[in-house]
Amino acid sequence: MPVELICMADKLPMPTPEFRFDMSRRFRFDFAWVEQKIALEIDGGVWMKKARHTSGSGFMRDQEKTNLAAFYG
Repeated sequence: MPVELICMADKLPMPTPEFRFDMSRRFRFDFAWVEQKIALEIDGGVWMKKARHTSGSGFMRDQEKTNLAAFYG
């Protein structure tokens, strides 16, 4: 079920899709609740042969993004 539909059904605030949290990099969160400083990433494709998130470089980039987000709070 799409994130927006879940938020509407549960009367939650709507997230900002594709939120770019660092202007010097191209890092984006799939969804973010900016005021609450909450981000949602949907990695998907764990068992796919060519999934970006499970390749070595893709995994390292995801970890770099996560660490940078934690640094920014």
